[in-house]
Amino acid sequence: MAKNPDTAGLNPALVASFCKNLGDRGDEGRALLAEIESLMGMRHVSHHQRRLLHQADIALKEALPAVQKLTDAMGSRCTRVS
Repeated sequence: MAKNPDTAGLNPALVASFCKNLGDRGDEGRALLAEIESLMGMRHVSHHQRRLLHQADIALKEALPAVQKLTDAMGSRCTRVS
């Protein structure tokens, strides 16, 4: 049994998997934002494509803070298992 009350009763393997998934989703989201920014910087992108990229950019910028909040909420539980 875990002695830390924050992790008591939690399966350490599942916590580790969850934390890894959180980190991966954050990394993927930031990579997508960079790719969108790069694509929007290209001259040959049509108005329609630019609008879709802009919508995707907005959606990702709304979603990524949620991933960060989950990471923050997990706190040291994630840093210990990483």
